Amino acid sequence: RLWRTVWFVTAVTLFGLLALEATAIDLALARLAWDPSRHAFPLREHFLTTRVSHDGVKLASTLVFAWILVAIWKPVGLLSRLDRPRRVYLFAAVATCLLVVASLKRGSALHCPWGLVEFGGSHAYLRLFDAVPAGWQRGSCFPAGHALSAFAYIGGYFAWREVDRRVARAWLIAVLAVGTWAGVSQQLRGAHFLSHTLWTVWLCWTLSAALAALLPQRPDVPA
Repeated sequence: RLWRTVWFVTAVTLFGLLALEATAIDLALARLAWDPSRHAFPLREHFLTTRVSHDGVKLASTLVFAWILVAIWKPVGLLSRLDRPRRVYLFAAVATCLLVVASLKRGSALHCPWGLVEFGGSHAYLRLFDAVPAGWQRGSCFPAGHALSAFAYIGGYFAWREVDRRVARAWLIAVLAVGTWAGVSQQLRGAHFLSHTLWTVWLCWTLSAALAALLPQRPDVPA
């Protein structure tokens, strides 16, 4: 039943993302963060969006990644309750999300809001499935890279799902909360569109679920 739900959620959210590409929501939200009188995104260099949300989340993500890597051989704290295959899976899921999303971002043609003519930049707006003009300079702004600092850890939900569902739910809620916070902060700075963040969480969910399907199954645990 878990996997029927997982793939249903994956399919429905994919449909929602594809539908989103046909709307003007991205630009509408970016305009809310843009101040035309100052010709700038007022929160682009704000302490909360840069030092706290950007730098702070990146630092926390690095520490968690190191914790998970070390736990493959010597688990500490909460991760000591996971068996070795699940600890290896968790590291593999995080690493895969980081590599795949970063690779897609590096090769993306799409520009960030602050790079567009409408928001003081020099490039035209392109949707995800628009044809890329000849000679186009890559924007490397899709999917969202900063929100990845949190969403890459979605695999923790699957690692814990058959060990302790309460921990699994708490882990997922924490990851989604921090990722949403990071994504919204970047949107306020003009660094990403909403769809950039949503595609990142979808990719991380899908990659983590696909790898989790390879884990050895255990007897179900109480909710």
